[in-house]
Amino acid sequence: MQRTRAATSKPLVAITPSPTGLAQYAPKDWWPDFPFAAIRPHVDAVATMTYWSHRKGTVEADAYTASDVRLVREATRDSRLPVHVIGSPTTAADIRSMAKAVRSTGAAGGSRYDWATTPSGLRTPLRDLRR
Repeated sequence: MQRTRAATSKPLVAITPSPTGLAQYAPKDWWPDFPFAAIRPHVDAVATMTYWSHRKGTVEADAYTASDVRLVREATRDSRLPVHVIGSPTTAADIRSMAKAVRSTGAAGGSRYDWATTPSGLRTPLRDLRR
């Protein structure tokens, strides 16, 4: 990371696993101590892979999104860190719920993985995720 930082003046964003997913759903031996604090000095922002839609049971988009933003900031010890949430909304209601959490946490914004597979009916509601 230090070489990358030295090689560019462009903002660097770390794309990370979901801290909520790591804590609640991942096998305990699968990256139990993701180095959020260690990467913080080398990046300008974090984009979390906040993919709740493939979780078993009911997972609320707003709670999962807010949890990821909160956990990233806690783990990096930076309450002002710009966090962009890459979500997995499957409905317009999911997008509205995710957008609510983006606003309430002061996240930098949100998006959906990925544009190519995003149904046309979800593309307009995604505008709510801009900040």
